[in-house]
Amino acid sequence: MPAFSRRHLVAAGVTLVMLLTILLWHQQDSVSGLVSSTLDNINSNPDPTSSTPGGTDESSKSHQGQDQGHDHGQKQDQKQGQKQGQKQGQKQGQKQGQDKDNSDTQSKTKERFWSSKGHLLPSVWNYEKPKNIKKIMALVFYGRRQTVSILDCYLKRNLVKNGGMLDGVIFVERTKEPLDLDLLHRLTQSEPDYDTWHIEMADEDQFSSGFGNSYDRIEDDVLYIKIDDDIVFMEDSVIPSIVQKKVDHPEYYVVSANVVNQPLLSWIHRNLDAVKPYLPELNRTVPVSTSIDWRASELPFWSVPGNFDINEWEPSQEGLHRWLPLNNKHKDHILDDTPITTTEFNAYGRGWTEWKIGAQEHYSFLENLQNDELWQYKFGTWDFQYDRMGIQFVAMMGHDINIAKPIEADDENHFSCTMTRSLGRKGVADGRGLAVHYSFGSQREGMQTTDILERYRAYARDNICASPMLWSPNDDETKSS
Repeated sequence: MPAFSRRHLVAAGVTLVMLLTILLWHQQDSVSGLVSSTLDNINSNPDPTSSTPGGTDESSKSHQGQDQGHDHGQKQDQKQGQKQGQKQGQKQGQKQGQDKDNSDTQSKTKERFWSSKGHLLPSVWNYEKPKNIKKIMALVFYGRRQTVSILDCYLKRNLVKNGGMLDGVIFVERTKEPLDLDLLHRLTQSEPDYDTWHIEMADEDQFSSGFGNSYDRIEDDVLYIKIDDDIVFMEDSVIPSIVQKKVDHPEYYVVSANVVNQPLLSWIHRNLDAVKPYLPELNRTVPVSTSIDWRASELPFWSVPGNFDINEWEPSQEGLHRWLPLNNKHKDHILDDTPITTTEFNAYGRGWTEWKIGAQEHYSFLENLQNDELWQYKFGTWDFQYDRMGIQFVAMMGHDINIAKPIEADDENHFSCTMTRSLGRKGVADGRGLAVHYSFGSQREGMQTTDILERYRAYARDNICASPMLWSPNDDETKSS
């Protein structure tokens, strides 16, 4: 049997395809008209994603006897069309056929699960919305426009209609501040899957009123993702991971996400080497309205003459300051003399009260985010052993919430301690998906002197938001002037 080269086999295959194509076309009224129309369509509507490198060369080799002038012209047209298509694709940043209404706004957003693929998480980014759950609803305790304006982009990204798991979002109205209520109104006007629950509060402050009555309208057969309104980053894997854990393990009473800036998990992140050495810049602040680059790579190294004691330092109340990385890459104990060294595995510890610990965690996270190293935070399941855990981002079934009624004003203690102990059903954290919590009330005064919130705003604006943000700090300045 004679040996055939790959070139011969390719030529024979191409010839066979051409013969079959001609036989099919023969059934049409005009073969030549159809061929001409097809070539015109190819030239006028090139699809750079469907071209195969080298395919044109193989085809031309098997048809050397055909009209070379026509073949040369056709290839020129195809190449020119491909270049035009590639330029158009780069300019618009999207695939052909995408809905025109969403094309301009979604072209700059990150690919879904970009931070999870390749990092041992196939069970998360391949996980489909469970069919045995009636609905999955986000339950957001709304009170602060500064952070919710960022969270809004992540919530919309996670709606079912946009490829996520959320059937809708419920904003529990916990504010009487007119500017906050104005944004809440614009939020619900911007998205038909957003809803609002109005509740009665005894005081103007949403925290002093307690949170027990925020759960009055809970439905038994709905899975709720309870989210604090100062969550400023949500990894694409964060909702699928806690939904999967809750559905696969109904014995768990409450399942938390892997939350940055949460006392117990802060201690875990420090011991996973996810936290980097950062200290505050001492002699520079910027106005609140300044445009800020979120990237840690743009920061200079920290430098200060003489001895510096972070415990004795307090920030200026004028403008916003930033934190800078220490050049300790080739030193042992690189975290020495930075705030994170004092954190502890204690729900009431310094990770809850000290804003400087939170600031170091935030800047560390932004560095890891830019370097695509969020895997440093990941773990499987963390069992809190019936002790108090954070509920800034948790999954709970509606019937588990309803059996807990009446709910204490301190809902976190009620769910994570009182109910888990009385039912013998633990609270756990799933470490496969990250959420970032901006600040606790005890951290807020200091955290507001940093530019951290505006860094998260810049990241969301550049990578997550499919449409313009509904609020910015400049809006308040405009209204007050």
